[in-house]
Amino acid sequence: MEKRKIEDLLDEIGIPLNLKGYKFWTEAIQLKLEDENITITKIEEIIAEKYSSTKCAVERNLRHCRECAETEFGISIFNNIGYELNNGRLLDLLVRELKRREE
Repeated sequence: MEKRKIEDLLDEIGIPLNLKGYKFWTEAIQLKLEDENITITKIEEIIAEKYSSTKCAVERNLRHCRECAETEFGISIFNNIGYELNNGRLLDLLVRELKRREE
């Protein structure tokens, strides 16, 4: 999938471009699209290694972006999902949304 489509979706839900986690979300989505069975934990490890960081720092950056989007802009396309979002759930929802848009 084109990186631009991923970035457009992140922009749409209000993930701030100026935060480090933005590029981590982009990477996470690309990894999940390549292998739908990969876990968020494994994704965080891969990203941490790629950017010479720690898994904990990657998780924190992803979470911070997610919380910014929820707080400041609201995640409109995921309203009323019936459960609290965490990084793994948001990743699954983003991937599902991108796949739906490709159909």
